[in-house]
Amino acid sequence: MHKTQKVNAIGSAEAARILHIDRSTLTRWAAARKIIPIFTADGDTGAMFFDPADVAALLALTAPVDSTSPQVESTGVSSVSGGA
Repeated sequence: MHKTQKVNAIGSAEAARILHIDRSTLTRWAAARKIIPIFTADGDTGAMFFDPADVAALLALTAPVDSTSPQVESTGVSSVSGGA
């Protein structure tokens, strides 16, 4: 009897949604090794599954910085000053 191991993985559609990109872009990024799937299914489609931590790390690297939004400092006080 084989034991199955539960793997924490997300599919390409969810990974693309989290990264705010199209699935075709995610496929290109995987081919370029910008993100590496932890599992690729057999078959015609070769569905890819990704480690959620890898997706989060890539999101942190690719997320645009919005200079107009307040930045929270370690003290919890907003660095944006304004008259009140």
